[in-house]
Amino acid sequence: MGVLVTGATGSVGIGLVLELLKNPSAQIVCVVRGGDDAAAQRRLHACLLEAAEVYGCAELAGAITTRCRAVAGDVTEPGCGIDDLARLGEVDEMWHLAASLRYLDKHEASIRAVNVEGTKEAIALARRAGIDVFNHASTIATAGAQSGVHYEQPIAADAPMNNAYERSKRDAEYLVDAAGFTTARIMRLPIIIGDSRTYAMAACTPSGIYTLINEMARFHAEVEDRLGSYLEHYGVQVIAEPNARNAALPINRVTAALTQRDHRG
Repeated sequence: MGVLVTGATGSVGIGLVLELLKNPSAQIVCVVRGGDDAAAQRRLHACLLEAAEVYGCAELAGAITTRCRAVAGDVTEPGCGIDDLARLGEVDEMWHLAASLRYLDKHEASIRAVNVEGTKEAIALARRAGIDVFNHASTIATAGAQSGVHYEQPIAADAPMNNAYERSKRDAEYLVDAAGFTTARIMRLPIIIGDSRTYAMAACTPSGIYTLINEMARFHAEVEDRLGSYLEHYGVQVIAEPNARNAALPINRVTAALTQRDHRG
């Protein structure tokens, strides 16, 4: 089974690749940023080997080095930067996980360059490579500013969105829907947190809730000198819906659910 993956060095991508490697027939090719294939592969293997250690699956080290390789590329480039399809080898299925998690409207151009245009290029690469099974990682945030129950169906074009990130992921879903693959799966992921067994979170690119925590720590450090002892006595309120349900899942739960079909054969 040949599998092509984008976003393999991100928080979900790392976990997904490790989960896919539990299938002994899986041969995985990852599109990874780098000056050349060798540099991309060094980066990929370093990320995966570290993740295997912290996720308690160090036994996958051999599979990482023998059944998972990288090709240098970038989803923001035409054809993901893959001109020679021979570099991919035989691939039957694609997982498109590369994404920008920035959300502010002031970053909309760069967000759409990855999430919308990058999805176009991933679809184009899949088509050129003869891949007809396309798995796309989206987000529950495509529910936007709506409330209530949301079903696994396309988001209405006039549904209110909160920010540039949500709009970009909605529009990427439209592209996958319209691509005409024999099998296309759109999976709306929740907030991803650390492994439920080891509590670790491995990623070469910090993302999600951990980016928020880092930003809050940075804010504290920047204002501490100006506010003196204020923060020792008073909290900083975060604007949020107090009755909102927690939409977080451990990385191992998410990747196991994504790949359960593969474990059944």
